[in-house]
Order: sequence, then C-alpha cells, then structure tokens
Amino acid sequence: MLAFDSNGTQLRLVERSDIAEQIKLRISEEEWQGMDESESLDRVKELGKYAILSHTWFRGKPGDVVFDDWNKRELNARGNSKIVKFCEVAARNHSVVYGWMDTVCIDKSSSTELDESIRSMYRWYRQSHICITYLADTSEIPDMHRDTWFTRGWTLQELLAPQDMVFYSKNWSFLTQNDGQINLTMQGLTQITLKTFPTATQSQISWATSIESDELGMCSMDPGLLPISRVFQLACRRNVTREEDRVYSLMGLLGISISVAYGEGLPSAFKRLLREIMATKNNFLDVFNHSGTHELIPISISKYENRSPLFDQTSSYRPTALHQKQYMEPILMTHLGVQVPILLISMFQKSTFEALIPFAACPRSIDALQLANGNSGKYLLLGRSSISTEFISNHKATSFVWNAGGDGIIFCGILNFWKSGAVYQTSDTWLYVSVGFGPRTGSDVTDMQPLSGPLVLSWPSEHPSGYENIREQDLSKLGMTVTTLHFK
Repeated sequence: MLAFDSNGTQLRLVERSDIAEQIKLRISEEEWQGMDESESLDRVKELGKYAILSHTWFRGKPGDVVFDDWNKRELNARGNSKIVKFCEVAARNHSVVYGWMDTVCIDKSSSTELDESIRSMYRWYRQSHICITYLADTSEIPDMHRDTWFTRGWTLQELLAPQDMVFYSKNWSFLTQNDGQINLTMQGLTQITLKTFPTATQSQISWATSIESDELGMCSMDPGLLPISRVFQLACRRNVTREEDRVYSLMGLLGISISVAYGEGLPSAFKRLLREIMATKNNFLDVFNHSGTHELIPISISKYENRSPLFDQTSSYRPTALHQKQYMEPILMTHLGVQVPILLISMFQKSTFEALIPFAACPRSIDALQLANGNSGKYLLLGRSSISTEFISNHKATSFVWNAGGDGIIFCGILNFWKSGAVYQTSDTWLYVSVGFGPRTGSDVTDMQPLSGPLVLSWPSEHPSGYENIREQDLSKLGMTVTTLHFK
C-alpha cells in the first residue's frame, strides 16, 4: 500500500500489516476503552479507508513505475508524476492517507503475491473508500467515450466493482462522480439507495461500453446480479496484453476463484472458469446463453458476443430469469461433457409435414438453419391443443419414423424448465437446443445428439405456447419426454 500525509506528500510504500499497526497507534488507550466492539470496528475502518487507482498503463518507454523501481522512481518523471498526483488527489480531495495502485503495489516477481493480488483485486476495488479513475486520453466529459480506459480487459472489473467512483482527466482535473442517488423499494419491502452518475456521464459510459444505467445501478447494489453471459459479452469486446487475463479479470465479478497460470492459454483458462462456475454456483443456466453453433459449452468467450438479452431483468434490478428457480436435477460437467436435464418437444420438418398437420393445431414455424445432421429449413412446433394431441397419437401409431427418430422429426430440447410436484413448468421464453438421432446412433432417447447450439424462442403473450404447465402423465400424449443428455 501507499501511505502519505494529509497533503498527499511524504510517500511511503508499506506492507498491509504495517497499516494495522499504524491504525492502532492513532487510537489512544482511552479511546479504545470507551468503545464497544461495533464502534471500534467502525473506527478502524474509518482510519484505514483507502483510495484505489484505476488507469491504463503508459505505452512506450519510460512506462509506469513498478514495484522494483520504487527507490529510483524519480528517474522516471512521467511514471512518478502519476503516483504523486494520485496521492495528492486522494489526500486533498477525498481525505484518505492510504492508496493502492497496481503498478507499484504488486511485486510481480513473486508468483505467490501476483496470484493473491489477482484473486483479491475485485474485493480491494469493492471495499475502497473511493476509486479514482484516471483517463489519460480525456480532457472533457464529451470525450470520455473515446478513452482507451474503456477498452481494456481489467478496467471492466474496475468500472463495475467500486461503490464510489470519480473520474479525472488527463490533467488530473475533476470530471465527474457517481454522487447522485436513486431510492428503490425491492420486493415491496426493502428500501435501498443506489449511487448514480450524471446523465451526461452515463451516456458516455454507455456509448463506450454498451453498459446501461440500470446495469451500473445493479452493480452498485451487487455486481453478482449481472448475468454471467452479459459479463462474458462485455469482456469479449475488450483488449488484454496477455490472453489469459480475459478470464482472470472476471473472477471477482463472477464470484469465482481459480489459480493463475500464465502460459496455459485462453481456451484452458476459460474451460477452468466454466468448470468452477458449475462446481460452485447453485444457478448457472445463463452460461448456456451464447451463440455457439453446435456446442452447449462454448469453446471461446467470443461466442457470447451475440448472447440473448431476452432473459435479462436489469430494469427491475433482478438477476436473469434463467435463475429464478432451481433445476430439477443437477447440471454436471463430466469427462463425457455436460450432463443436462432437458424437456423434449417434437418438431416436424415443414416440407414433409405441413400438409399432414391440421391448421387448428396452431403450428409455429421455426428456422432450423444448418443442423449438425445436415438438415436445414423450417420445422413446425405444435401448439398445445386436443387436435395436436390427436395428430401426435395417430402419427405415433402409423409411423416408425417417430420411434426411430428418422427423417422429418427432431426435438426442441428446453433447458429452462422446472418441476413443481407432478407438474413441469416452462416460461414464455425458451432457451433450447435442437436434438435428434445421428446416423450411427440407436433409437433410445438417451442416444440423442445435439443438432444445434443454444437457441432462444419467445412466445407472444397473445399466442402462448400452452406448455407453461404440463402434468407428468400428459407428456407422452403431447409427444414430449424428460431425460438427461450429455452434451460436448
């Protein structure tokens, strides 16, 4: 940590353990004895409050002053100036005498310290008294959206984690701060107050990042409410120096901790992150909200670039609708892939079945695009009705194609379904995959293979699917079944 006086001078680089000792010395014995445990804790927090710097490293040479250069920092005028100005601003404008910045406060020659710092960085930004953000490319608020700071991988966390943030220009003049407030009533009972940026600032942030004011407000309350797929989407648009940082920089926002192993490559780091999400979180269905073509688990974070926002509930400051209820069975990652409970509904190839399906069955046409089995074109998904039930019953009795999964029939595999008693439930927006039988598989339902990556289907309120509540004994009549499949 950096320690300095009330003017931001007399700079010292100190261990965090030394700060605890300094705080003790600043509280008299008489003051200690006059406080209860809660009061003493509040007093320690007040004396130990710190500013944290968010910035982009200087490009070219000389660059920023790093830990090993602390004692000769004055030889680097540009790098030393950033340290001096940060401490002055922190002390004079924000009344703190401690500060942290990643350039000089991490000994990167120690792999242990580097690993600890990366795992702890989200918490340090979240718990800071103030996050001072230095925009090295910006002179005025209308220029903010062009600043390089908004394009870097690590600064996504540094934008969303702090509860109090202030922006300074390239000349260290004040730009803007999230000192506005909005009051919300959550679930009709709890009153909460959220920090907000002025409208002009929020417009610049949104322009630069696509992050809306409601999302910033939700992160002020709890960044963990931001959908996992949205975090991935924001991250895949940013630049990093080392490819693994695209993953490591997200650990705090996702509430996940994995070991740091530079050199493992982005695919390995991303796979470990997903595995840890599935192992530690109760709800993670939103991980499957991506645009991968034929896989349930994406091989790259870039697959989230076109994730669907239809499940987001940001405007009401609630987590994704995909996480509203517990799954019927655990979703597991195994050596065979991902084991997922799935609700299967028959879909009929339009070119084959359109003339056979009664119009009153209210079929909905779905574009299958290019499936893994080579088929494409449109498929018909029947609405729930007695006529649909009759058609399915007759077709099952007269055709081997149904049981063998032959030409013309595939299945809509709904991922976001739940069970309450003997009733299966779905929402009006489905996250689903197309599944069917491959040329070399059997005809048992467990032999089914994914034919597509995750897709989204939304039913209009005036024409609901009719599958919102299905009794268990009615599944077969409707051409439906529930099973567990393995997806790679």
